[in-house]
Amino acid sequence: MPEEREAKEGPTLAATALMILMSLGLAAFSVIIIYYGIRAGSRTETPGMDTWFQVLFGVTGLMLSLKMVYDVLRMKIAPEEEEPTIVSRLQCVDCGHWKEREFREGEYVGLKAEEACPKCGGSMFVAAIYAKKPKKQARRPLF
Repeated sequence: MPEEREAKEGPTLAATALMILMSLGLAAFSVIIIYYGIRAGSRTETPGMDTWFQVLFGVTGLMLSLKMVYDVLRMKIAPEEEEPTIVSRLQCVDCGHWKEREFREGEYVGLKAEEACPKCGGSMFVAAIYAKKPKKQARRPLF
């Protein structure tokens, strides 16, 4: 019985857009906090701790939002994974010639195949059963 595998997918376009909007919103909020911190500090001769904390939190938020945008832009959308093809390798008993064909239900290694060898006409047996991976697709960048 084949096992069901979870599909590994990259982020969708909507999720990517939401992440970028959230990080840009955080950047805008951070700039506003920095502005009000600097404005409050310029009104007095010695800025208080509140001013320094506002500027510190604003700069931290700005750096965090820039890091989020950088990470989102570096993400790649994963290609859809294709199921592997299960193949049987048939080998001739006489000449050793082999060929691959699609696996048939009920086959096992060592089973005498119904087909004759195309090269010499001898009998063939199932020498191996394995999965062939589809050709890998290049991952493309999101932006």
